Amino acid sequence: MKFLSSFLLVCVLCGTASAYFVEHHIDYQKDINILRNLDISSNYIKDLNFVKTKISESKTYKKHLLKAINEQYDNIVILQNILKEQNVPTEILYLAVIESGLKNNSKSRMGAVGIWQLMPRTAKAMGLRVDSKVDERLDPLKSTKAAAKYLSELKEQFGKWYLALIAYNCGDGALRKAIARAGSDDIKDLLDPNKKFVGLETRNFLRKIIITAQIANDLNQIMGSDPRLFNNPNDINIAKINVKDAFKNSAIQKIKSAKK
Repeated sequence: MKFLSSFLLVCVLCGTASAYFVEHHIDYQKDINILRNLDISSNYIKDLNFVKTKISESKTYKKHLLKAINEQYDNIVILQNILKEQNVPTEILYLAVIESGLKNNSKSRMGAVGIWQLMPRTAKAMGLRVDSKVDERLDPLKSTKAAAKYLSELKEQFGKWYLALIAYNCGDGALRKAIARAGSDDIKDLLDPNKKFVGLETRNFLRKIIITAQIANDLNQIMGSDPRLFNNPNDINIAKINVKDAFKNSAIQKIKSAKK
C-alpha cells in the first residue's frame, strides 16, 4: 500500500510538472543552463522535491522578485556588473533578492545587514569596516564585492557553486558535517527532506534561489533579450532608462495581476 501511494504521488507530480513546464516555461534549456552555471546536474530539474516546490511556490517567488525589481532596479544594474567583474555566476544575484529584496538598509534580528545580509564577523573577514561609526555592509558596492569574495572562497573550499550557496546560509562548518553524514556532496543527498542533512531553511534557501533565477529567465524572454536584465548582465553604458521604464511598468502590472 505504501509503495502504491508513493507511485501514485510520483505520477501526479510528473503529470503536474509536465503541465507546469508547458504552461509557464518558454525555454526549458535555459533553465537547465542555470543549474549548470551553479554546478548542479541537469537531472535535478526533474527532482520531485524541487518540482513540488516550484509548482507550489513559484507565484510567491515571482511576486517577491517583481517587488524587488520595481523598488530596487538601480541596485540590480550595480550588482550585475560587480558580479560579472568578480567572475561570480550572475545567478548569485537571486541570493540577494531572497535575502533582502535588494534593499541596502535591510536588517535581520540576528544582526545580518545590507543587501547581502552579511554578519559582522564575515563582513570584517572580507575587509569591510563594521563599527559604531561606519557599517560598510550598507554600501551596495563594497558589500557586493565582499559577498562575491566570500562566495568565491566558499566555492574554492567546497568545489561547487551550489555548495558555496548552502554554506553561505548554514555556515561552512555545518556543511562539512552534512557532507560527512551524507557521505556525499550531491545536491539530492544534501537536500533530502527525510534524512535532513541540512536544515529546512537551508533546503528551501537553495531551491528558492534556483527557482527565482528560472523565473527571471522567463521574464528576460518576455521582456525581450536585448539587453537582458537578469542572467546576462547588461553593460552599464547601455541606454538603460528606456529599458528601466518599460520593465518597471511591466513589473507593476505583474504585481497588480498577482494580487487579484
